[in-house]
Amino acid sequence: MKKYSGPVEAFLDHKFTHLIIGGGTAGLVVAARLSENPDLTVGVLEAGPAAFDERRINVPGRFSESLGSEYDWKFETVAQAGVNGRTLPWARGRVLGGSSALNFMVWNRGNREDYDAWEELGNEGWGWDGLLSVFSFLFSFFSFSGLFCSSKTIECTARINSAAALAINWALLQIWSVAIVLKQRTRPFFKKSEHLHRPDADHQTRHQSYFDTEFHGADGPLQTAYCLEYGTPHQHWHATLNKLGVDINRSHCSGSNVGVWTSIGSVDAATRERSYSATAYYRPNADRANLVLLTEAVVREVVLERQEGEWAAKGARFVHGKKEYTVRTEGEVVVCAGSVQSPQLLELSGIGNPRVLQAAGIDIKVDNPSVGENLQDHLMTAMIYEINPEIMTSDAIRADPILADAADATYAASKSGIRTIVPSSFSYLPFSHIVPPSDLSTLASSLLKDYTASTSPRDRILAQRFLSEKPLGQIEFIFDVGNYSAYFTGLPDKRYATMLTMLQYPFSKGSVHIPAMTDGQATTSENKPVIDPQYYAGPGGQLDFLMMVAAQKFAAQICATEPLSNIILSRVFPPSASASNIHGQESEETKKGEEDFAPFVRDATVTDWHPVGTCAMGSDNHIPTHNHIDNGFVVDGRLRVYGVRGLRVVDASVMPLQISAHLQSTVYAIGEK
Repeated sequence: MKKYSGPVEAFLDHKFTHLIIGGGTAGLVVAARLSENPDLTVGVLEAGPAAFDERRINVPGRFSESLGSEYDWKFETVAQAGVNGRTLPWARGRVLGGSSALNFMVWNRGNREDYDAWEELGNEGWGWDGLLSVFSFLFSFFSFSGLFCSSKTIECTARINSAAALAINWALLQIWSVAIVLKQRTRPFFKKSEHLHRPDADHQTRHQSYFDTEFHGADGPLQTAYCLEYGTPHQHWHATLNKLGVDINRSHCSGSNVGVWTSIGSVDAATRERSYSATAYYRPNADRANLVLLTEAVVREVVLERQEGEWAAKGARFVHGKKEYTVRTEGEVVVCAGSVQSPQLLELSGIGNPRVLQAAGIDIKVDNPSVGENLQDHLMTAMIYEINPEIMTSDAIRADPILADAADATYAASKSGIRTIVPSSFSYLPFSHIVPPSDLSTLASSLLKDYTASTSPRDRILAQRFLSEKPLGQIEFIFDVGNYSAYFTGLPDKRYATMLTMLQYPFSKGSVHIPAMTDGQATTSENKPVIDPQYYAGPGGQLDFLMMVAAQKFAAQICATEPLSNIILSRVFPPSASASNIHGQESEETKKGEEDFAPFVRDATVTDWHPVGTCAMGSDNHIPTHNHIDNGFVVDGRLRVYGVRGLRVVDASVMPLQISAHLQSTVYAIGEK
């Protein structure tokens, strides 16, 4: 196997113009795009190893097997009062490719309104149109002040004199020429990363694998595809949701994810292997002389020095092979360590809340209490159902070496079978579909008083979104074979399936910070960060809890509805009063939606592994208090850290508000932008 990372001495010999900390989902995008310019030299420091031959990562149907492995940082939260004092494991990728090597390969986007809210917070160009339509600002210019410029005739008309018209005509010609050149080099950021392998008409009809070519990339590095085949539950998914008044969404990546649909996966259609940032962005470019990678290098801090009266990023101090080194850069340092470790690294470098830094024994360089705050995560529950024993599941394969060998042989011979199947049965719904609007208004009036009157623009957006009459994907439902719950242990001779329910726009907001020093020793990156998502805390958290309870009722209703209910024997977690019944014969309470799921939500809520917001981007533009610190921002709209020259953060931590989607396609777009 090719050795992708050279010795540390060779790494240090380079004169870097850019230093990337974290070779994960976004970090390798940034590194690949910067190194397209031969005049730049890009160094990448990654804490984990390269794992290009790891089958637990590469084989799509083995998703989840790498969680808790040597490729996982194995973080966990502090005890959460809102979930009965439980601590929850938080998987984060410690491998080249980061969490894109560990995720479940879901490829989707949020609603248009999700990204427009980012722009509302002063982040120009980060709205839906800015992320999807790079050239919208150019074409808008041509209609400014009544001017019109034709690309064919270059004829301009205006209510101005002829001399001015000639001057403007010349200027527009120059702009148009630049636009043509730029158009050849750039693509919309959402589409730029993607190469969707489009299913044929027969596949679309049989599996509802619909898409709109306008909203998908066709030549990006990251390969995406629909599964070649699907399990029995997926064959019943759309018809079941249709019976419950949910329409099929034929273009779920075009700005609205509301409805029922078949998901795309980040899978290479040719090899039927996972496509992730290491294989898509790094491996094809590994031979570039100006792209230099060092794996198994744990960064201790960003080196900051005073320059012309302000702090400037000049390099990084890191540990490799139990020895400490310092690498310098002539240009910028780009932190791409994710929503947990990017704020950790800023704080270790002296950027953050003075109270946190002093307690950790870290010298204060830049006072910004917003670092590590604003943590938002998708909350998730997993109901478990016993299903027909003839249906093959991933649990059965893991438990039976003979079945596993057979599945591996099929995959190796034909790239088919259960090893190629990833979660695909999805539905996003507004609260109004599962809760009467009058009840929503009553809840909002009693629990959102502080939010509607808040001076925080983010709080106001959350409140407006909750009460919006426009359908948004506020709750996500996924049905898949296998037992996804850590709180239920199945019997070896049974087959199970899981109904996942995920809250998309949480009011619950927590933090990630470095811990206080111990025994007089200053905190280092060896000390795991303190992760406190504050699940279900405060008035907003109480609203999160009530909506999750209501969503369980609809999830149970889905599983009690034909044709999906025809393959279900009973619900086993949480235990159902009809546990001994077959063919989905649910209790009268379940049928009427009267079953109380509150204890289950307290006892079984977990993370969906989608943390964002801990280095939130925003600016003073259009913000009432006109102070980025007061408004909770860490980076500006160009992802530059406030108070430091030459330092940026590029990953999910910059997302100021949570989106209604799995994160990876958006994180790739952030890296591209």
